[in-house]
Amino acid sequence: MTAAPILPERHEWTVDDLGDLPKPVPVEDALLAVEVVSPTSTFRDMYDKAKVYARAGVQSYWVVDPLQERVTLTEYALAAGGREYE
Repeated sequence: MTAAPILPERHEWTVDDLGDLPKPVPVEDALLAVEVVSPTSTFRDMYDKAKVYARAGVQSYWVVDPLQERVTLTEYALAAGGREYE
């Protein structure tokens, strides 16, 4: 099992705070992955990353979209015994 380093509890993070994490971050043992979309990452977060996380066996994948009038949360759940989301 590969584990990401434990980071101190904080209310706010920036990309610079994560500088020492392995690239790419291992996801094989994750139970949940969460992405917050930006104008340049919507398609990648909604489709491309969903395929990567599903193939890695991540049980649940959430995509938060703050770009619309109302913030939306889309949840993808891993199909039974599968490597794709329902």
